[in-house]
Amino acid sequence: MITADGEPAGFVMLAEPTPSSPEPYLWRLLLDRRHQRRGIGARVIEQLGAELHGQGHDTLTTSWAEGPGGPEPLYRGLGFVPTGEIDNGETVAALKLR
Repeated sequence: MITADGEPAGFVMLAEPTPSSPEPYLWRLLLDRRHQRRGIGARVIEQLGAELHGQGHDTLTTSWAEGPGGPEPLYRGLGFVPTGEIDNGETVAALKLR
């Protein structure tokens, strides 16, 4: 759960790495619209990335559906780069962790 100003503001869901999918996968990042555009999403990804890098991971992947109102601008702004892969109609992107 993500909190801001002492109240629930959203949540993040991560698919843990498995032998068949060795990279962690950001399944969902959701922030209530009252808490969007405050840098909270960026801080969540920064903290998550640092934790995953500390566990020995080099990349975090995610995907998004193309179109207006989607998360593409946020993820690209955070450094996610499309891999060229399409999964179930969604653009797959990766973030190099440091």
